[in-house]
Amino acid sequence: MPDGSNIELIADAFIAAGLDDKQLEAGLADDMVEATETISTPFDEARAEVAAARRGAVTPFDRLAVASFFGAPPRGSMYHTKRAESARQRAQSVLPEEHLTKAQQALEGKVVRSGEYADSADHNVMTLAYSYLYADLEMPVLDGGGFFNDGSPCGHVNAPKKPRGARWQGRGTTDHDQLTEYWRGEGEYPPDPKGAVYPVAGPHLPRNICFIVPKGFMVVDLDGARGDAEFKRLIEENGELPQTWTSISGSGGRHYVFRTNKDIRNTASAMADKIDIRGVGGQIVVEPSLHKSGGFYRWADGLAPWECEVANAPEWLENLAYEATKSRKKVSKTKKGGRGQKPKGQAGLGFEAYMDSIGDHDGGVGFHAPIYSAACSWFSVNGSDADASDLFDILQQRILDAVCDDNRNVDRYATDEYLEERIEDARAFIEEAEAEEKADIPGVADEFEPITDWLPKGYKVRGETIYLKGEENDTPLCQLFNVIGRNANEDASSGAGVIINFTNRNGEDITMTLDRREIMKEGGGEILDTLADADMLIYVRDRKGKGHLLDLFHRVSPKRLITTIKRPGWVRDRSGAINGFLCPTGEFIPVGDASQRLLHANATVKDTQPLGTLGGWQEAASAAPENFYWATGVASGFAGPVMGLLGLRPCGLFITGDSSMGKTSASHYAISAWTSPLPKQGNFFTLNSTPNAVEDLAVYGSETVVGLDELGAMQRPGDLAAMLFGLESGVSKSRKRGYGPEDLEFAPFVILTYERGLREFITAAGGTYNNGLSVRFPTVNASEGKKVSREVFDKVEGVHKHFGHAGPAFVRWLISEGYAANPVPLKERHSKLVQMIVGKNAGQQITRAARVFALVALSGELAKEAGLIDFDVLPHVKEAFKTFRATDEARAFTGGGGAVDEFRSFLASQMGVGIVPVEDATAERNRTVIGWQSSTHYILNWEALADPRKYGMSCTRTELVKALKEIGAVETQGKNNYWTKLPDEIGLGKLNNIRVLREKLEI
Repeated sequence: MPDGSNIELIADAFIAAGLDDKQLEAGLADDMVEATETISTPFDEARAEVAAARRGAVTPFDRLAVASFFGAPPRGSMYHTKRAESARQRAQSVLPEEHLTKAQQALEGKVVRSGEYADSADHNVMTLAYSYLYADLEMPVLDGGGFFNDGSPCGHVNAPKKPRGARWQGRGTTDHDQLTEYWRGEGEYPPDPKGAVYPVAGPHLPRNICFIVPKGFMVVDLDGARGDAEFKRLIEENGELPQTWTSISGSGGRHYVFRTNKDIRNTASAMADKIDIRGVGGQIVVEPSLHKSGGFYRWADGLAPWECEVANAPEWLENLAYEATKSRKKVSKTKKGGRGQKPKGQAGLGFEAYMDSIGDHDGGVGFHAPIYSAACSWFSVNGSDADASDLFDILQQRILDAVCDDNRNVDRYATDEYLEERIEDARAFIEEAEAEEKADIPGVADEFEPITDWLPKGYKVRGETIYLKGEENDTPLCQLFNVIGRNANEDASSGAGVIINFTNRNGEDITMTLDRREIMKEGGGEILDTLADADMLIYVRDRKGKGHLLDLFHRVSPKRLITTIKRPGWVRDRSGAINGFLCPTGEFIPVGDASQRLLHANATVKDTQPLGTLGGWQEAASAAPENFYWATGVASGFAGPVMGLLGLRPCGLFITGDSSMGKTSASHYAISAWTSPLPKQGNFFTLNSTPNAVEDLAVYGSETVVGLDELGAMQRPGDLAAMLFGLESGVSKSRKRGYGPEDLEFAPFVILTYERGLREFITAAGGTYNNGLSVRFPTVNASEGKKVSREVFDKVEGVHKHFGHAGPAFVRWLISEGYAANPVPLKERHSKLVQMIVGKNAGQQITRAARVFALVALSGELAKEAGLIDFDVLPHVKEAFKTFRATDEARAFTGGGGAVDEFRSFLASQMGVGIVPVEDATAERNRTVIGWQSSTHYILNWEALADPRKYGMSCTRTELVKALKEIGAVETQGKNNYWTKLPDEIGLGKLNNIRVLREKLEI
């Protein structure tokens, strides 16, 4: 029997002879018959190993010597080569010893080495240690697929070039603990586009490293000799490159990493042939990952991230990459010639024209050809699987009625047998043509549904355009879009719509929800205007064409149902139990195994990707204690989720003071916990909006935070009081963007900033200041702060480079600590903090204002317990409250003001819901109405106000009436506070009612 070394010689001889895989296996089997009969199991395993090594694996040309077959690595092992040994030696010279030790300890007992050689188990230790190094350099990375010892890819064929798990674009991390969990196979990946959740890949599976390109970076990826040549040409034409990070791939290609100030996205050969660009949402494989060729990725000498700085992209290169991004188009497989040709001899006339040509009359062309052409035309419009019974009847009658020189129309062409056969021939032809059409339709990524699944009959895709099929000509409607799924609210009882995605003419990816009720409105409501405003390419302009386009959207039938929520914040089921939390970026953080939820596109901020790292944000936040209002701003960033758990109404802080004191920085601190602090990119806005528009902005920050800066930019400053009351009500009266008055709700924590105080601003604009505004939005005077050094302020400004991490991390901590399931301990802590802040014997309104400060203090304390900040917040919040007590607003509190202001908020929340216009009184008999409004009065059902607390007020009816009478707002009937009959214009007869003068409330 041949021993192990002979087996090796046999295999080598076959390889040298150039035998293919099947010949190799057959030859080994023939020469090993005796061996398999004598020693079955070990020998079979050895033979199988040799064969497996040759199947799908490229044997590295530089493999190390193997002394014997048994116990040695597989002959195709890509980890047992000179190049692998070189990569390991380089790792020892590059990596800090503590990273190697930490990686070895992390994977000890998790992976088992196969024999006494460096295999994929050791490779995992090496890549984990490198990932720690990248994390220290603030390079977000993830584990990618690798290769088994025999050289076969771990996972699908592209796995070694792709990060593991779903939604990797937003998961790049610099957290050592998170990286360790990924390499150890602990936890779960986020839900994939279909909602499925999978555990992290097991620790025994080999890992490569993927660098996830963050915002502010771009990578130039050269593909082969052609890419090198093209890039050289561009450099010669435009100028040399600066020294920057440069990676050499396992196959010899190059990746150049640069910083950029432009919004660079991923493109393939759009800038130049064989030059790809990786931007936000992209990734590259980095050292010491393994390539399928057996080569190892490495950084060029002197150009590794630990050896040099990453350079700013040259202007010419940045502009070329940006233009490539703008011109990016989805690649399609459009087949020349379209769907197929018409049957021979036919001119493509359309169904009716073919029908008219049946017969021997002048202009007729007989029977056989036009019958077939008419059937083809009919199936082309109705689909090859359509019921043809109507077509059969129509054709048969037309044949019988046709002019015929003899009797063949009756004897042959009108017979059931002939017609059935001819119709089925036409069906088969169109079926084949439809198959060709489907082949022409481009494939889509996993997050989208296949186009053939949702494209309605009667429509077709050609190139990048959707057409309405016609009998004679096809009509172009709009550019090709993708469908993510259909949406509905939490219990699937309403909120129906279709979620689409397209790349507009500026190269921007747009995701939009088309609400069904808007599609069904005359003219499609605002849907076509919204799509046009987003720069979708729409070809139809007349009313008929627009109707066809709306019909397309109406008939799109996605298979995937995605529960869609219309505002960020805690997601609750019908019983009130919390299922998870939706961040304003659209990220869903589940409680337990809750299924995926989608945030409505109209409630999702523009910039959805976090930037930088949590550690970077924490470093910036560490400078906040320099000024009490900065520390208060940091804590305010966590107030929204806590406010939602406590069941508090929307509230916030009004930060005032000199323009040079950093008021806006306090707002930026809060905003950056969740989103970009740049104006209109996240939840930070310059307040140049109307009250109705501010309701939209409030939706973005629901149960998180929204910053409204520079009140002086308001179009109508006198609207501020009404705007703040509207924010506090948490309910919108508007019908914008497909929302109705009953279902647009919001609950933001609001931070407003301006140089002047709240009372001063409102009165200067000619409005009437109401004490209750400062109960909900108490003023913090930043003039008591101190100016800091440029070095400290630069640290504060770090939130512009590190945002979007702290808020989601805080929510995960709240869930893990059980507060989402049981918020009672938080309510108790909040009550104690109110007393600690306000002290004893405080009045009702000052105590209510203290509730806002206590909310901020509690949120800051929880954030510290979660390890997100490293300072005590309460002293800073107390200082902020002290400045509030010194304001004119706080000194002006009176006994009845609180009840009146609560009444104003009640009215704002009920407009168009429980309170209707007088002229609509008779039309609203079938709905619950508690009052009416005229140009001069609010007329309210006296009995409905028996307990104002059920409407969110904290007073009794007697206290409310007393407060309203103090400001002269109640119109009495004699000595009575209420009237026994409704006004004649309402027309509903007797009903006890209270009449409140609108001018006295001024809302």
